[in-house]
Amino acid sequence: MNTDLIIIGGGYASVMAANRAAGRSGRVTLVNAGATFVERIRLHEVAAGSRDSAELPLASVLHLDVELMVGWAERIDAEGQKVFLADGRIIGYDGLVYAVGSTSPVMPSGTFSIASHGEALRLRARLASFGFGSVDVIGGGLTGVELAAEIASARPDLRVRLRTRGPGGASLEIAGGNTVQRHLERLGIVVTAQEREAASAGIASITVMTAGFVNAYRLVDTADGFSKSAQMTPPEALI
Repeated sequence: MNTDLIIIGGGYASVMAANRAAGRSGRVTLVNAGATFVERIRLHEVAAGSRDSAELPLASVLHLDVELMVGWAERIDAEGQKVFLADGRIIGYDGLVYAVGSTSPVMPSGTFSIASHGEALRLRARLASFGFGSVDVIGGGLTGVELAAEIASARPDLRVRLRTRGPGGASLEIAGGNTVQRHLERLGIVVTAQEREAASAGIASITVMTAGFVNAYRLVDTADGFSKSAQMTPPEALI
């Protein structure tokens, strides 16, 4: 039996779901607010200036049998099996995959993140205009490790510090974690458990958040550093 499948979202999960469902039965439509796919795992390279962009046309990563519909999904009628777009279009479906992903929490004033392509470009511009000083990367997960290493490689003139509650790359197995530690040492990156310390007099610094946000002088983790996306109607609000 042919079915119409709608997938809401334009990130890794939604693209993989659409591509795997394509050609099996019925029509597959991917609905996303924009026509661009962001390789979020490359944003640390964009921020450090070693990569121009992490954006691709969304259609270029989709199976030929997947229809891309650019629009803002404003409401979902689960009982009537319809998706209402902000521009007035209404799409019926037999099956629905909700995969809108996540976004970063609001960062404290004066800090940076690489949770989006725009944020990565903002950090790159700041680094390009930054002279002597230090860069504090908050969060010792894989994103923090990659960002610290990329900045240290591109800007050996800067002092890069990785601030984490444990060793950098702690989520890796022992052998992998030890390799990460050696690599960070070779790049001259200082790994410290101090979540925040007073800046040295006369030395400018940039703070980049990758694992939550600083509230007063305390690091508050949000697990993966992201919060639920507000771009589309969340599942608990399905009508």
